[in-house]
Amino acid sequence: MAEVEEDNAALQEEVGKLKGELLQREAALAAVRTECDKAIAAAAEQVAEARTEAEKERTSALATRDALAVANARLEEMPALRAERDATRRMAEALEQQVAEQKTALSKAEAELAGLREALNAERSAAASAAQAAAVAGAERDAANRSAEEARERLATLEGNAKPESSTRPSPRK
Repeated sequence: MAEVEEDNAALQEEVGKLKGELLQREAALAAVRTECDKAIAAAAEQVAEARTEAEKERTSALATRDALAVANARLEEMPALRAERDATRRMAEALEQQVAEQKTALSKAEAELAGLREALNAERSAAASAAQAAAVAGAERDAANRSAEEARERLATLEGNAKPESSTRPSPRK
């Protein structure tokens, strides 16, 4: 019986450790989720800003291209506009380069956002595994408690059967 109680105590201690570990993991997961949510929000904000900036740059590049077309038409009429056309062309090329850089930055931000989402999903999966392990440990503890209770009942029955009849009767109290 002492062994059963020791086993029960050991199981309860193990369950307590597992519950503590689960609580720690849940706290860590909550912290990771918070950080991931912050990072996702920041990345989403950066993506939105990058998209807005890229759209502005694209609009500006289109306007510059249109201006360049107008300048080319004037150039046919006035040779003095050649320098203006060349400057406008260089500006258009620079703006196109900026648009390309913004697109690259946007792609990187979207890739980072996808990575953060994957990390969050992995943490959620780990938390689910820890919760499942705690549930299994609890079920094992319950089974051990039932076995211990059955052993106690059998022991009580055996002890009751082994005592002489006179000793099983309680003495009258006054």
